[in-house]
Amino acid sequence: SGAFAVTGFAAELPELGLQLSNGALAFAAVPTGIIVHGAITSGGGQLILDGGRDADANARWHFELNGADAELADTPALRLVLSPALTLQQREGDWLLGGRVRISEALIDAEVLAPPSSLSSDVVIVDADAAALDATRWNADVVVTLGDRVKLVGFGFDGLVRGDLRLRQRSGDNAYGQGQLQVSGRYAAYGQRLTIRRGRVLFANSPLDEPTLDIEAERKAGSAVAGVRVTGTARRPQTDIYSRPAMSESEALALIVTGRGLRGVSGADRQRLSNAALALGTIGGDLLATSLGAE
Repeated sequence: SGAFAVTGFAAELPELGLQLSNGALAFAAVPTGIIVHGAITSGGGQLILDGGRDADANARWHFELNGADAELADTPALRLVLSPALTLQQREGDWLLGGRVRISEALIDAEVLAPPSSLSSDVVIVDADAAALDATRWNADVVVTLGDRVKLVGFGFDGLVRGDLRLRQRSGDNAYGQGQLQVSGRYAAYGQRLTIRRGRVLFANSPLDEPTLDIEAERKAGSAVAGVRVTGTARRPQTDIYSRPAMSESEALALIVTGRGLRGVSGADRQRLSNAALALGTIGGDLLATSLGAE
């Protein structure tokens, strides 16, 4: 039997913009096993760790991490405030991470945080030892809830994301999601900031980078509305133009890009409209050129 404790420690994590304080960590060996308890303050919240194992020689470790409104990151590109209720259990041959995490506040700059699209030619990848990779196997099954103050910016999007997403992953495998996220705000397309009328990102046990999209973003001009509908998947999105009342795709695209119909397009707006048509890809350039020429 015996005990060990450290209290009153603090730390700074500059890369995450965090200052941790009021830290405490204690281990106690008692006749029934080993007890672990820890706590630390981050931002305006606290994280609490409890766990241990029984005295039996075959006993396995188990831990719980709970908290309320603890900061996990506070940088210009990423701010996360969350409340975890997680469990970590040692099983025969692996570890299981489960529970829930509620993200009450976040600011995520997707463009800054996005990984590089390709590796430098100077980078050399060396195969790791297989035994080392297999030393710690784990499984994760966690429900993440995004609250009303989760903001995402980047790649043309500027708005809020909310909903529940069940995340599952095994060591050495991709992460998969189950659930639905609602998005609202603005989407930049064809040089305009369109209002998102409907925004859903759907995960049906799909990889996190391959959700199904159901998004409509539009612009209003007088009594007419024209917008962009994005369906398909994140890797293979399909983009269509829609309008209310119904009009040709060329007319709707002109309304999105210039705020006017084809009859009102002139000068530099013609080039902007042609570029938008080429970017869209579903409207023939010849068709649009003919429409503009007819005017």
